[in-house]
Amino acid sequence: MRNYPLYDVKHIDDFLQFINQIEKYGDIVAFKERECEWSYISFCDDVKAVASYLLKYNRKYILLCLKNSRLFAIAYFAVVLSGNIAVLSGRDLMNLEDIDFLCIDDNCIGDMLKSGKVPIPKTSELDVCTIACSSGTTSYKKGVMLSQKNLVHDTIAGMELYKYERGAVYVNFLPYSHLFGIVADLMGPLYSGGTICVVRDKLHFFEDLTLYKPTNLNLPPVLVKTMCIMLKRTNNFEKATGGRLKKIMCAGARLDESYNEVLVNYGCRAYSAYGLTECSPCVTMSRDEYYKNGSVGLVLPCCNVEIVDGEVVVSGSTIMIGYYNDEEATKRVLIDGKLYTGDMGYIDEDGFLFLTGRKSNLIVFEDGNKVVPELLEDKINNIEGVKESLVESVFIGSKVRILIKLVNDQAFDINKLSELLVSEGIVSYVKEICMEKELEKNELGKIIRRKKL
Repeated sequence: MRNYPLYDVKHIDDFLQFINQIEKYGDIVAFKERECEWSYISFCDDVKAVASYLLKYNRKYILLCLKNSRLFAIAYFAVVLSGNIAVLSGRDLMNLEDIDFLCIDDNCIGDMLKSGKVPIPKTSELDVCTIACSSGTTSYKKGVMLSQKNLVHDTIAGMELYKYERGAVYVNFLPYSHLFGIVADLMGPLYSGGTICVVRDKLHFFEDLTLYKPTNLNLPPVLVKTMCIMLKRTNNFEKATGGRLKKIMCAGARLDESYNEVLVNYGCRAYSAYGLTECSPCVTMSRDEYYKNGSVGLVLPCCNVEIVDGEVVVSGSTIMIGYYNDEEATKRVLIDGKLYTGDMGYIDEDGFLFLTGRKSNLIVFEDGNKVVPELLEDKINNIEGVKESLVESVFIGSKVRILIKLVNDQAFDINKLSELLVSEGIVSYVKEICMEKELEKNELGKIIRRKKL
């Protein structure tokens, strides 16, 4: 398998250029919601109408509380075009209680859509345009400040590595309140002239797949796992995917390569991407015809990645402006324009990035021995009958010990786990093994870890 030239994608720097560019797709369907369709012209007209309404505000923080994906997209682009600042998640999650918000929801946007259009002035592509919830799986999250240039450059660089085809059909599952949803499941499909289909809700996702018959999806790995389980049980590709699915891009959690052992039998493949909100968000993506098992892909053309003492350090045009109202936290991770991600990994001779764990998750015992939880979890998950696992550290007096949480089925044999722990030389560090019905996850399907003590 050899690398090949980047896909040709028109470079732009701001959202006004983005909207003007996608407007050229004219009557092609941009959004579809069951029997209703909206063309690119209609969508862009709606964005400009709402932006015209919002021009009366000046750098206002606007909280987006819309449940409908199409309306969320209209509101998001309109807020940015009007020179205001879009807040993607609840302010209580990001310590933004001091901000005076305007809130847009599914009800009030109706009046805004009736507003007449006026010329939209160009705004600075370098100013803060979006505040998104920081990456991470602990309770303390921060507001990440991003610019139009950050987001547009990340979108285009991703499209240069991974093919977004004109006419492709997507079913939106990823919430637009998360940045991977904004970039991979909204901006990428629109900039390439694809059609985004709106699901009723997550409970009806698989039912809606059979209705819309997508060709491309962007999903958390946990949903790909469910898809593969359905295929193993039923051998019904149409019921599990809609019948036309060719590829899936995954981020937010590790992609188990066993999924592709199932999908390739149906002419489909799942690919890995890696990123953080602080990087707008994508840093690496797998290519359609150039990928490696276990890797999260190649570095985007807009980014530079180096490994410093085992840590992934990113620089480039997609790095955040900083954390909202938290200069100290910004200084801890952003040094001389380089973002210290806290992720551990390495780059191989072909330029593929492999992640080995989180620096903050590393468990160090009192005798100096260490365990990387993510690597141990991968080995545990390969035991027959284990659906997923979580390895955490706990204190017993002054000693550090391991707590292992498992979700398993009837095929699981506890002796296999004991054999693994002995072979890894860590059985004496294990305090307890807990069988759980499920492990707590965020909206992208990523297992939530307790903050280390």
